[in-house]
Amino acid sequence: MNPRARLQGFTLIEAIIAIVLLALIATYAAPALLRAQTINNVLAGQAGAITVLGFLTDRLSDGDNRYAPVGTNTYVWQYGELKEPFAGNTGSDYANPAIYRTVIRSLGNTTVTTGPEGTVLKNYALTVCWKTVTDAGEECLDRTVVGPAD
Repeated sequence: MNPRARLQGFTLIEAIIAIVLLALIATYAAPALLRAQTINNVLAGQAGAITVLGFLTDRLSDGDNRYAPVGTNTYVWQYGELKEPFAGNTGSDYANPAIYRTVIRSLGNTTVTTGPEGTVLKNYALTVCWKTVTDAGEECLDRTVVGPAD
């Protein structure tokens, strides 16, 4: 056998170096991928909460009594209680209204002057929360909206 002839393939040292390099790349890539997934989950939760806020804003602005607290009451839907489907809630788990905790609090009436007579409107504080995936806590978005007075 010719001493200069070499068999085709990698030597053991070359294979070990390749495995070590791949392990180093994976070590640095895994945390970045995990951060990207976490950010994606947060943004998906926020997008779904914005959809729920928009739905409730429309209902309150229209004076829908199913959602508008009477007097100074507060309506609370715990996780799993807000089940009515609404437009824009398709496409992901975060679009399911049952995964949100919602609070609608009456802030009282306000008078808007639009001429010689004022219009009485009711102020509401809306809060929509969802459970976060990473730390088992929850994140919330808040909004105020006006609707017809009682």
